[in-house]
Amino acid sequence: MSEVFRLLAEKDIEKFQRLLTAAYADDLQYGIRFQAAFATEEDIKLHLEGNLCYVLERDGEIITSCSLRMPWGPNPGPDVFPHLGWVVTQSRYKRLGFSSRMLDWLEQEILIKQFKAPAVTLGTAEEHPWLITMYEKRGYVAYLKRRLREDHITVYMKKTLRLR
Repeated sequence: MSEVFRLLAEKDIEKFQRLLTAAYADDLQYGIRFQAAFATEEDIKLHLEGNLCYVLERDGEIITSCSLRMPWGPNPGPDVFPHLGWVVTQSRYKRLGFSSRMLDWLEQEILIKQFKAPAVTLGTAEEHPWLITMYEKRGYVAYLKRRLREDHITVYMKKTLRLR
């Protein structure tokens, strides 16, 4: 079994679009319609032009992913720090720690070692029953709320990173 963290490539777009649709479909039961759930292949191409999107792949299958929006990019987060988005895991791999592994790797290898970022932000739906708690356990602290969409309030969370 071969696992690798890597950047998403244009050749992966069709497979990645299916992952986004399936993974975010679970949130529809809570009445939350994250935009990534409806991303077209063209939306993903545009996303890749201005953001970094990392995946954990096992034997050619994308298990989990996370995008990184940079403060100097075309779609910055709410603060001066890198911003995480599109954190998704294949449904059959949920609750097995793959998202945590992705976030750990991204924080350590990319945000701390490469970018030397002192902090990172993310946004999630206030109405989601467990996401805020999950991110709090990872060290994220809520600091801003905004209604960006009719179906949910976005809670922005920040984590201070320990630079070595």
